[in-house]
Amino acid sequence: LFLLLVTANSDECRAILFNPITKDKYLIHHIIKTVPVESEVSCELICYEDPDCVSYNYGPVLSEIPLCDMNNSSHLQVTSVNFITRNGYSYRGIEVSLTT
Repeated sequence: LFLLLVTANSDECRAILFNPITKDKYLIHHIIKTVPVESEVSCELICYEDPDCVSYNYGPVLSEIPLCDMNNSSHLQVTSVNFITRNGYSYRGIEVSLTT
């Protein structure tokens, strides 16, 4: 688990808990943005910066320029048919809380 805590402004702090990475899984039909990235860490940061991002798909892992698909749902919020096996990709959901 990875916790990222950043102050959005002087009154609000957005805390994100990154759940464990699930290898060879991919969430379909909930992608809000796709961005080419250099690493999965870059994907995490892009997801953090987008308030609508609830999970991401990353891959293909062996690609020169992998893609980061930001999703507006997690695998727990959708039917299981939307959470598919896809070799070479990884999926990661997040938990968000706002504090003042």
